Formats: sequence, C-alpha cells, structure tokens
Amino acid sequence: MNRAEHYDRLLAKRWTANAPAPSSVYLPGHLQDVYRTMEIVLRCTADDQLRAFGLESAEYLRRFRRILLLAAAVHDLGKANDHFQAMIRRPGQTTQAIRHEWVTYYMLTRPEWSTWLKSAFDCEEDYYIALWCVSGHHPAPEHASPPTSVPGGAGSTMRLFYGHRDFRAAVGWFAEELSLPSPPQGDDADISLSGVKSGGMLVEIGRQMRNDSGIWRRLSDAEKKLTAAAKACLIGADVAGSALPRHSLAVQTKCHWLRKVLGYAPEPGDLLELVRERLTNQKLRPFQEEVTRTRQRVVLLRAGCGTGKTIAAYLWAARRCAGRRLYVCYPTTATATEGFRDYLFDSVELRSRHGARLFHSRAEVDAALLLHAEDLYDDEQIRIQSLYSWSTPVVCCTVDTVLGLLQNQRRGLYAWPALAQSAFVFDEVHAYDDRLFGTLLRFLEAMRGVPILLMTASLPDPHCQAIRDVLGKCGEVLEEVHGPSDLETLKRYYRWEGDSPHRMVREELARGGKVLWVCNTVDRAMEKAAELSDCKPLIYHSRFRYEDRVQRHADVINAFRREGPALAVCTQVAEMSLDLSATLLVTDLAPVPALIQRLGRLNRNLDSSAVGRPQARPFVVVEPNNSDGKFMESPYDRNQLGDWPAISRQWLATLGNKPVSQRDLAEAWRILPCHQSVAPVQSAWLDGGPRTTVDSVRDASPGLTVVLHSDADSVRAGGKRVMQVGLPMPPPPTEEWKSWPTIHGFRVAPVHAIAYDPMRGGKWRNDPELYEK
Repeated sequence: MNRAEHYDRLLAKRWTANAPAPSSVYLPGHLQDVYRTMEIVLRCTADDQLRAFGLESAEYLRRFRRILLLAAAVHDLGKANDHFQAMIRRPGQTTQAIRHEWVTYYMLTRPEWSTWLKSAFDCEEDYYIALWCVSGHHPAPEHASPPTSVPGGAGSTMRLFYGHRDFRAAVGWFAEELSLPSPPQGDDADISLSGVKSGGMLVEIGRQMRNDSGIWRRLSDAEKKLTAAAKACLIGADVAGSALPRHSLAVQTKCHWLRKVLGYAPEPGDLLELVRERLTNQKLRPFQEEVTRTRQRVVLLRAGCGTGKTIAAYLWAARRCAGRRLYVCYPTTATATEGFRDYLFDSVELRSRHGARLFHSRAEVDAALLLHAEDLYDDEQIRIQSLYSWSTPVVCCTVDTVLGLLQNQRRGLYAWPALAQSAFVFDEVHAYDDRLFGTLLRFLEAMRGVPILLMTASLPDPHCQAIRDVLGKCGEVLEEVHGPSDLETLKRYYRWEGDSPHRMVREELARGGKVLWVCNTVDRAMEKAAELSDCKPLIYHSRFRYEDRVQRHADVINAFRREGPALAVCTQVAEMSLDLSATLLVTDLAPVPALIQRLGRLNRNLDSSAVGRPQARPFVVVEPNNSDGKFMESPYDRNQLGDWPAISRQWLATLGNKPVSQRDLAEAWRILPCHQSVAPVQSAWLDGGPRTTVDSVRDASPGLTVVLHSDADSVRAGGKRVMQVGLPMPPPPTEEWKSWPTIHGFRVAPVHAIAYDPMRGGKWRNDPELYEK
C-alpha cells in the first residue's frame, strides 16, 4: 500500500476530543484559517507595522501584503510528511527528524516549486523574504536555524506527501486565491535526510541557506526592516489563526473579533482619571505638565524617586499618544506588579481597570497571590499569548516583554501587531545592564514611528549621549525634561561613619524608627538577619519560593506602613520594588546606580513642606568582607562594571558627610570620569535575515530554578503551578543536579539538598553527599 494512503487526512493540529474534528484541524483548513487571519491583521495593522519602522511608501505596503499572504498560505505545507503525521497521532512515541517549518522550506526551494512561487512576486527578493518568514515561524532556543543534524532514532528518510489529496487541495486553493498559475503536480517522494551523494534534505537546506545569506546581504536597510516586520507578523497571525478555531467561533465572528481587538486603545479620559485619582486633589507639578508639551518622538524624563514620574507618564500617554495602546515597561517582575497594582488594579472590586493587564513570566501567579484575583488570567489566555496582548489597551509589563522582540523571544513576537500600534514608557532605565541598555538603543534606532518616554532617576552622561547619537543618526533629537527642583534639591540624606551599625540600628528601632539594611548577596542578608535576630527582622530577597516571596514583600511593605519600629534585611530586590520610606539605611558598598536606588528608599516621604525643619536622615555604608577579611565583590562583575568599588568610594567621597539631595547624588554620579560607553547590540530579529535564532536581552546570570521535593507531588497533581513554587538558587555546589528528575522543565531537588524556611529562604546544604539521597 502507498504510504500516503495510510493517512486518509493530513492533520495540522492534534485533535483528542470525542467529536468530529473541525476543518481547521486538517492541513487545508488550517492554512485557510491562518490566511484569513492574516488578511484581517494586514487590513488593520499593516500601515502601523511599516510606519513603526518608518516605512510609509505605498510600494513597501504592497510588497508587505503580498509576502505575508503567500507566507500564510504555505507556512505549514511541510506538515505533509510521514514523520509529522506519525508524531501528532502518537505523541511521545515517534520523533520528528526535521521540524515541519524546515520541511516546508525544503519543499518550496525545489526548482519546480521555487519557479512557480517566484511568479507570485514582482521582485525575486520577496520570494526569499516569504521563505524566511516560513522557516522562522517557530523560534525557540532549542530550534536550530537551520537544522544541521538528525536526532537519533528518527530514521534516515522522510516521505513527503506531494500526492496526497489534502496537499493538492491546499496548494490548489491558494493558487486560485493568489491568482497563480496551476501548481506543480507530483507524487509522494522519499527523501534522504542527511545523505550527501543523494542530495539529502539537510545538505540541500544548508546549500540553499548559504545562497540566502548572500541575498540577505544585498537587501537594502528598508528591505531588511520589511523582513523583520514580516517574520514577526506571520508568527502572530499563525498563533491567532491556530487559536481562534478552538473557541468554536463562526468565521464572521472571528473576523469581527480580530478587527475589534486590533482597534483597541485606552481612552484618554480613562488615563486622565488615573492621574486625577493619584493626585488626590493636588495640583500637577510643572515638570508633569512640561512632559505633555514635548514635541519630539523620544523624551527622556530625569526625576528623583517619589517625585511623580509615573503620573507624568500616564499624562503624556493621554495627551500625546491618543489612539495608541500603552505599554508601561519596568525592569523587574516585582516592579511591574507594583506598578500595575498602584495604578491599574481596583483593590475593592479585585479586577483590572480600563482593560489593563499585567504581563510578565509570573503574572498569573501574582494575580492570584498578590492581587487576590485569580479570574484576571485563565489558562487559555496565558497559552495564547498573541490574543492576550492584542486585546489589551494598557499593558503593565517587564521590559523583556517588549525588548525581547529584538532577540526573537516569543512574547514580543506574538505581540508584534499590537506593539506596532503602541506608545512605550520605559521606567528605571538606569537599572538596565549594558546588554539590556544596548537593546533599548537598538529599539530606539529601529522603531522610528512609535512614541517613547524614557524615565530615570539618574543616568550617566555616556548613556545619555548614546541615546542622542542613536537618534541623531536617524535625524531626530532627544527631548529632555527634568524633575521638580523643590523636591530633588531637598537635603534628604547624610552619610554616618562609625564603627557599629548594629548599635545604630538598635537605637533607631528603640526610637520607633524604620530601618532598611540592604546586602549584596542572599547569604550576607541571612547572616545580618541572624546577627540582629533580637530585633525581629523581616527578610526579603530573591531566594524564596515565589508564593513565599510575594508574602515576604507584602510583610515588609505593611511593616513600614504601620506605626512602630520595623527592620527589613534585604538584597538588591529592595532597590526598585519596595515603595517604602526608611528612617535609617544601612547598605553594603555597591555600584553607584545601586546605591542611588537604595537611597531612594530612605526619607522617601520628605516633601518641600518640611523646609525649615530637620530633614536629613542617616545612611551607613558597610564594606562587605569575606570571612578571611577580603572585600567581596560578588555579585557584581568587574568585566562589566570596571573597578566599581573604587568608583563607588570616589562617589561617596564626593558626597562627603554633609546633607545631600537626590540631585546631588545624580550630579556626583554624572560627572565621574569613569563611565563606559554603550552601543546598540546585534538583534537576532533585525539582523538575522534567513536565520531565526533566539538570544537574550540581559547579561546572563548563572543559577538554577528548582522545585522542592515537598512541592513536586502538588505540582504533578495540578494543585500548584510551577511558577508558584519555583525556587531560584545559585549554581549548585556539585554536578549531581544534572541527574535530578524534572517536572515541566524544572529540576526537582532531593529532600536533603536545600535547607528551606518560608521566612528566611533557601540555602544549599554543605554536605555534597546529601545531594545523592
């Protein structure tokens, strides 16, 4: 029997329900679903996508539409092979030797097929751009681009079902849809996967990719931007086109839903209402009004902690960016959640306001644990990221959600049609490491059609100059706004130098004060908390199970808001996510930006009405030494930061012991002649061309997130989510972790591997033999 006859229908999606499968499950129906979705996406957002890149000519728009309609029509043809059909019917039992998108690429680069498809375009380059969209529509770190090897056990050949009735129906349909001549006719073909002499599939893909690389180099800058937009658009449309049929919507209903959500934007009146509520009958500050009168596309707002930058951001969005979605981007998951809770969450009704949503890797858990609102997020929405972002007028997220787009991270790619229609606020940009800041520079450089507000408490001159340089190359100017002088020049802090910070802590607590002690590492935080155990310290750092960390965060905030003394011993997590005002700060010596952020938690509530009364509060800087008395630089890296201890000591010397203001801190940092230059980074999305690899947006930080043995059964049973109980740990002291079992991709730590206390956090046990138990 012909192997093609073994499969009466060619599946595009798995179907397990005890009911007849809808047409969208099969290859022809799925391709039509994605094609129709693409038509709507292009109708609603094609202009916005190209305008975001500064490409506004009718010629580019015509080419863009044609490339994407053809790519949508053919993107999954490679599922017409025996490996994929066996895998989707018997998951876990068979292996797909080469992923279906690369099988599609192979099919469409065969001479008879490439000749036919090239006839669809006015210029040959567009055929190749469409190919690259197809081969890159499932980016993932583990997906080689292109594939170079065949996994063991996958076999040596693959049958391509050119002659199957579903394959012929699919190509016949889109030939008619796109007004192409009749497609090539052929029988099923058995193809060697890696044979050299027989023209194996891997060999042919590699040969064609070398040719494609030459074509990519010849494209203009505008055509390269067109390529990036097209690749992202196909990914989003594929996810949406695949997902919508699961909702059992009629075709007209699906189309109406897509058109509706792609037109979502916050009402200016809603954003102004948020501003009014936060002002609580106070007047706008002059700098907040000034932000709304800016005229340049990119604005830099430099203002100290607690001065009202976020109010200015929502005011800017309401008055300057009407008709656009709003993305408010924070450096960390904790700051994103706090920003969402402070402005966009109704704590009485337990729901988001004005259609806003929280986006980051732990948003679903935060909704349940921190916001107490589990119905904000359901599994279907989390699973279908593109629909989730497209239907959101105001997004509060980590910066990775947006800038991840530039490194082909899926959250950003899924959101691309919505991102192209948006305005962006990037808060706390001084907290970005060099790679993240370089990615931001590349975003500013490439996205020439979207309005952007950058916000920071302090930024070194080289970083500011890098922004100006990037914009200058595009013929643009950076517009800068400074915060309120009356608040930024208040003398809030003075450095106290003595030999006993512990005594000072106890004395301040005896006076009913609020003390924040910030350490550079978790181990030091635990050590200092133990030394001050009689003071009942609250411990807050990153090495908690996530649900415990959320509770520890709340404990610290509540303790500092209540009457009476409080002591919190924390790590760098305190630098941005803790909205509190201490009366005494003790901190390890750290890089200057970190010290400025930590000082932002000291005397935070002081305002200009305190003029004439005692104002400044003390801070103590401790040299973090190892047990042998040597200075401990961990976790900061000299390769990235230079001789940061010397720089920080020089900065402190400049400040002296006199009372200083937020502006004094920023100015002393700005003028130090020690800043390294930063530059735009390579972008896997913008620069990849034929290849679609996934890269990081931040400098790597080694570590391992584990599930405790005591949580494993609950996770397996569905009682707990992995992200709810995941425990971030530093690199293990032995290699035994590589053999630990996994659950949803996370290692399960043996019972005796980690000493864990929900109030203190986790620590590796010292005896290596315990890891084997």
